[in-house]
Amino acid sequence: MQIVVVNRHEYKGKDAVYVGRPSVLGNPYKLRGESSRTAVIEKYRQWLRNQWKQGGPAKWMLLWLVRSYREDGQLVLVCSCVPKACHADVIRDAVLAICAKQGG
Repeated sequence: MQIVVVNRHEYKGKDAVYVGRPSVLGNPYKLRGESSRTAVIEKYRQWLRNQWKQGGPAKWMLLWLVRSYREDGQLVLVCSCVPKACHADVIRDAVLAICAKQGG
């Protein structure tokens, strides 16, 4: 079982889930001025945790990704940032953590 994060401009496969802007899990924070990629990704991590706690579309999308991952044994997340560090890495980590907490 694996979750991979790929660049949307380079990935030619099917059955991938786009998580960039303006999707439900798209990063609402942008790289600007003094904001580093690392800082923006950390803000996204906090945002995603809050979305999980509050419920709503982002939480339901994460749960759908978990279900898809369990059913298919793989998951492909697509964004434009890759191969640079990307908020999709946070989504991958969240899906894996949810699976671990739910026992599988």
